[in-house]
Amino acid sequence: MTNRQPSIPGIRTMTLNIGGEAVFLRLAGATTGPTLVLLHGLPTSSWLWRNVMAQLADRLSGWQLIAPDLPGYGRSTPRRKAGPQQLGRWLHALLDQLGVRDFILVGHDLGGLIALTDAVARSGCLNGYRHPAHQGGPQLRKLVLLDTTIYPAPMLVAGLLPAIIPPFAELSLRWHGRGGTSRANDRRRGYVVAMRQLLAPGTTISDAEWAEYAEPYGTVAGWQQTYRSIRALSRQAPFVLRCLHQLPCLTTPTALIWAEHDPFFPLATALRLQRAIGGATSTMQVIAGAGHFPQEDNPTAVARLIAAFVEPQSRVKEAG
Repeated sequence: MTNRQPSIPGIRTMTLNIGGEAVFLRLAGATTGPTLVLLHGLPTSSWLWRNVMAQLADRLSGWQLIAPDLPGYGRSTPRRKAGPQQLGRWLHALLDQLGVRDFILVGHDLGGLIALTDAVARSGCLNGYRHPAHQGGPQLRKLVLLDTTIYPAPMLVAGLLPAIIPPFAELSLRWHGRGGTSRANDRRRGYVVAMRQLLAPGTTISDAEWAEYAEPYGTVAGWQQTYRSIRALSRQAPFVLRCLHQLPCLTTPTALIWAEHDPFFPLATALRLQRAIGGATSTMQVIAGAGHFPQEDNPTAVARLIAAFVEPQSRVKEAG
């Protein structure tokens, strides 16, 4: 990455080396103590959580907040194996290196799938599967899922086919790459136009904020990494399906927070997850009017709902 890192009040940044690969982190709140981990989806980065993190730091006194850029996204370097199974182990190694012992995991979109499959893998429900957490290290206490799925979705799969099937992926990348470096700004503008369609009417994001989102997508390499991530997911379909069948075994306390108008993962998906997950809360929280990125549409509501689940007494703090 060549652009200057934007400065956000109350949010710190750092880069770690995990297995020879650079991992970029955004951090807020305390520097030790109970930990809340926020995972983004595609095609975004930890930047998606910036406004929510700032508010969570105020609501959750004494908590440390960690939002990593997943490998190949934002400012983290790619890794060769980046399917949900590998990324669960990657997350464990990252938190272990940071000295985290107990944590709550929040995941959105692809980050939600990583969080959910990792929670199942940690639970011991997968016969014959040994998660490194079984030998010690960071332990998951609660799980929060936002606008994600573990179920095969025909329309979503159809939309991702160009990234999954190599001939179509190569053709798509050639199309993105036409014009070479001279079209970098056009590619970034195209990314922004597509992302705007997933926001609620009236949501505004500054040009500087969009620039941080779009920076990786000025190059063909940025798009290529997104395609690789989707292909890694498709190759690990057997692992994901094993986790899907074991959802009733998952007793980790789980909250579902959903956008009212998510075009990819409608409320029916959340209700299906709620019925399937053994540890799911009895009610599902819906963010009115929000699209696929409630962190942008209504960060205050997202922070409030997460904080109320993480630390129920935060409701008393808010009321006071």
